[in-house]
Amino acid sequence: MRYVLNSISFLILTMLAGLGFLALGTAQVWAGTAPCAIGIEKIEIPDEDTPFDFTVSGDQTSEFTLQDPSDPIAVGVMGIDQTVTITELVPPGWELASIECIEGTSDCGTGVFEPCLTATVVGNSVTFFCEDNDTASCVFTNVRSSDPIPTLSEWGLIAMAVIIGSAGIFMALRRRKAAA
Repeated sequence: MRYVLNSISFLILTMLAGLGFLALGTAQVWAGTAPCAIGIEKIEIPDEDTPFDFTVSGDQTSEFTLQDPSDPIAVGVMGIDQTVTITELVPPGWELASIECIEGTSDCGTGVFEPCLTATVVGNSVTFFCEDNDTASCVFTNVRSSDPIPTLSEWGLIAMAVIIGSAGIFMALRRRKAAA
């Protein structure tokens, strides 16, 4: 239920993208160019309010941080014919489980539906291309990494072998003494 409510509010915020993406693309808004609106949502499992840093590169550059549940959504705009790549810098102890995107809903295709704002996922990045006025959104989901099972180092194994060997020798000498 929380995911559904977050998604609904996320789509509303995406449509109100005039707020800017940390001032991302404001020049296109003031110049009168019809911008594309993009939104990024962060979901972390479990909700620990861990800060996740993102970088914006391409025709615009910026950085921002999202935290779930306190600050999970960022909204921004980009100009027509611009390409922007948003990359998540995954902190230690976390794994990127998925990136799910909803591309634009306006049709820029000829005969076949092609969104005017495309979102291409590669690794921990999403590249957006704005062909005409449209909106798109992506949800980055991270899960806490499972703690690795501790193992003995090489020196620990050697020490363990010496202790077990010494105990074996001690037991053998004790039996020999008891038998005599």
